[in-house]
Amino acid sequence: MRAERRVPTAEIRDASRSLSCLHLAPCPGRQDRQAQVSEVEGLSMTLHKVSNKEETMSESVIDRAVFDGLKESVGTDYIAELVDAFLEEAPTLIAQLRPALTAGDMETFRRAAHSVKSNAATFGATRLFELAKELEFMARENRLGEIGGRLEVLEEAFGRVAGALKKLRT
Repeated sequence: MRAERRVPTAEIRDASRSLSCLHLAPCPGRQDRQAQVSEVEGLSMTLHKVSNKEETMSESVIDRAVFDGLKESVGTDYIAELVDAFLEEAPTLIAQLRPALTAGDMETFRRAAHSVKSNAATFGATRLFELAKELEFMARENRLGEIGGRLEVLEEAFGRVAGALKKLRT
């Protein structure tokens, strides 16, 4: 019986990087260097695709351990109410960000981003948490001019979180 080992994403990524900058010595018995290069490039691309796929698959929208811990602490009956409150409040908070940004109102922007960050952390919405944290920090550091497309990314992340929480609320 052959034992299988799941290769961590970091190892796959490292192997992909190594292959992409590998200096090839001729293989014994292989005369066609171009075929050898093509094989290595193909393997490198395959490893890169696997790495990206595993990262995407392992990156869940909601950290179930956090969500389940919250559900256990507040009770199954109350979790739906908390989710509903978040799904109602978060769009309002997110909607405050753009006008505050346009007006240069750092305090309103910072408070809204902070509230989104805190609520996202409560539910285990790690990506939304990280994005809101970054926006809060940028407001605190008076760097609203550097926001760029981050609001759209935050809105998209919230959309994914909202969909996931709707499924988990029952």
